[in-house]
Amino acid sequence: MSNFDTVAAITDNIQGVLETLGIKFSQKAIEDTKDVPASLLPYGEIFYTGESFEETSGERPGYVEATFTLVVILRERFARDLIRAEQDWVHRIRGALGVDALNIGDLASSKLVSRVRSGSVGMDKGSGKSGLGILSYQVKVRYREG
Repeated sequence: MSNFDTVAAITDNIQGVLETLGIKFSQKAIEDTKDVPASLLPYGEIFYTGESFEETSGERPGYVEATFTLVVILRERFARDLIRAEQDWVHRIRGALGVDALNIGDLASSKLVSRVRSGSVGMDKGSGKSGLGILSYQVKVRYREG
């Protein structure tokens, strides 16, 4: 399996994990967060932000760390409820994204994913007083080169 195939499978598996948590995805691009229909909330997006490649001297396979930013758009009527929803989603995502959860599908037999680390998490109020909250969650996935 090439590195491209591996990182593509990791991306698909991250989306699958988030979908099992109840986060919805759309095939079409949504230009503005305020335009996300209520039927798509909580709405998720996955952004691939790059990879770090480990240098090896040939004794063992190399490892790569791929970085993703997961964005979850939430809407609540009251600010307190929005804060609680954001806190809840942070811990649900952290609990669900693990090595075993990502070594499924195309990665089930090879078990290339060896570590999943949560990075920084941030929240943004969204546009104005719309009750939107935008959760940004960084995750780093280490995998063995194929």
